[in-house]
Amino acid sequence: MAAPFTREEFQTPAGRKRAWRALMLGDHGFLRTIYDNTHEIAPGKMWRTYQPSPAHLERWTAKGVKTVVNLRGDNPNGILFLEEEACERLGLRPIPARRRQRKSCMARANCSRKSNTRRSCIVNPARTARD
Repeated sequence: MAAPFTREEFQTPAGRKRAWRALMLGDHGFLRTIYDNTHEIAPGKMWRTYQPSPAHLERWTAKGVKTVVNLRGDNPNGILFLEEEACERLGLRPIPARRRQRKSCMARANCSRKSNTRRSCIVNPARTARD
């Protein structure tokens, strides 16, 4: 198991390399360079998709996306640091929102099934000033 990843380590060349390796190999990012699994939830307003790379975030920003809701939460890791850095550079609003399906499911006494542990990212487009 890899050692914990810190923001300070991310700022080093070796740390950035480790973050990109985690995104492209550990999180199967190389597959997302050729296969797009983005689906529209609310026409013209919201999409669900995979873990974005900084390049994906750039393309979505050009299409008017303003907010990224990360369902993996804010657990410190290289992939999160790459996403946060890209969001800051592009003017996107990142929102960590970790799902707790397994915990809430297991909390119910009559629940015998295992929850889906798959995680995803939702990208929300332009928000109005009153939002």
